[in-house]
Amino acid sequence: MAIRELTDEEALLISLTENLQREDLNPVEEIEGIISLLSIRLGLSVKEVVSLLYRLQNQAKHKVTAEIDTASKESVTKVFKELRLMSWESFVSNRLPLLNLPQDILEVLRQGKIAYTKAKAMASLKEEEARNQLLWQAIDENLSLVAIREKIAQLKRNTHTTSTTPTPNVQIQNISRRLNQAKLWKEDPQRWKKVKNYLGKIEALLTKTYNYKISKA
Repeated sequence: MAIRELTDEEALLISLTENLQREDLNPVEEIEGIISLLSIRLGLSVKEVVSLLYRLQNQAKHKVTAEIDTASKESVTKVFKELRLMSWESFVSNRLPLLNLPQDILEVLRQGKIAYTKAKAMASLKEEEARNQLLWQAIDENLSLVAIREKIAQLKRNTHTTSTTPTPNVQIQNISRRLNQAKLWKEDPQRWKKVKNYLGKIEALLTKTYNYKISKA
């Protein structure tokens, strides 16, 4: 029996499809994997795939949109049927919007530290510092979705009566914890290079301040 060699595209398709069946796949990896798979199948860029999916959703909801060719729609439907994970409608409604989450939430979601339903709930908090504190509290204490929503409601009520500006100690602790959790030196060397630059400036400023105090003593 002759064994046919796979083309690079075929091998990539198989690899992506197998990867999407992993049980430990987090939502962000799942979204990016599906979009990459669609990109190859349809011969479109990632941006064009996302645009097509939203246009399909608008068409299904009978909103005014440009006509979509039948072949593209059938290809999209076929990919989701093969994956057996969800329908394309569910993907566009529940998964695709996750890519628009604030960066701090998207990062921990990518790391698999929080469920996407909790991530979506916390995105409703627009004040970054309050959101970040709740985010890490939810992770550290494994807060339920109900508990998270209750805390969000409380925080939103408090913004009308009290200031949400953190104290210097709290701000320093939060930044330190976020740096340790993100592990940029491993996960994103490019960003870590920028962070190191800022840390160097802070250290130089602290050294200058310390020397000034010594000279005045």
